[in-house]
Amino acid sequence: MLFDVEYNGFWHPVWGDRPAETIRCLEIARRELANVPQLVPVFGHRFLPAIAGQWGHPVLSIVQTDAIYYGLDLSDYLRHEFLGRPSDLASAHATVPFWNYLLGDSGGPPDSAAVEPSDRYAVSPGQAVEQLRMLALERLSGRPVDPEKLIEAALVALVLDIDSESLPLLGGLTRAEIDRAEDLFDRVSNELGIVPTVATDDGDV
Repeated sequence: MLFDVEYNGFWHPVWGDRPAETIRCLEIARRELANVPQLVPVFGHRFLPAIAGQWGHPVLSIVQTDAIYYGLDLSDYLRHEFLGRPSDLASAHATVPFWNYLLGDSGGPPDSAAVEPSDRYAVSPGQAVEQLRMLALERLSGRPVDPEKLIEAALVALVLDIDSESLPLLGGLTRAEIDRAEDLFDRVSNELGIVPTVATDDGDV
C-alpha cells in the first residue's frame, strides 16, 4: 500500500490534503495505516480484517490497493475457493470503513453480483508441481498465460513446501514487478525439473 502511495498516487481522502513531498506522504500514510484494523492472511492474497471478538467479516482479495470481495464470510470463501462453488456477493459489505473505500463502497463487486470460482488450488505438493507443469506446457504451446496465474501458482507451491530457489522470488512479486514473472517462472521450471519437451514433426524431441 505504501508502494502505491509513493509511486501510483494513492491517497485516502480521510488523510487530508496530500502533501507535495513524497516523504511526508509516506509519514502520514504509515501513521494512518497503523490505526487501521490489520488483515489476517487466509491464503495467498486473501485476507480477513482482524477485529477481536467479531466474526462474519467478508474475505477480501487484496494486492497493494486493488481490492475485491472473495467471500461473504470465511465459510463462504472456503466453499468458493476450494470446492469450486460460486459465491453470490451482492450483499457483501466491508465491515471496516478503510477497506470499504478500497472496494469502492459499493457493497459488492463492481461488475457482477456473482463471482465464479477460479481454478481450484492444489492441495498437495504433487498437485502443486503438476499445476506448475501444466502452466509451463501452456506457455510452450504458445498460449498466453496471465502472469498473475504464475505468481499465484508459486504462492500455492510455497504454502505446500515445494523447495526451489526462485519460487519465493516469483511468489513475492508485486504488481509493479509483474513483468519479471515469466522469467522467474522459467527459472522455477528448470530448478524443479518440470521443463516440458514437445516432439517435432521429424520425431526429434
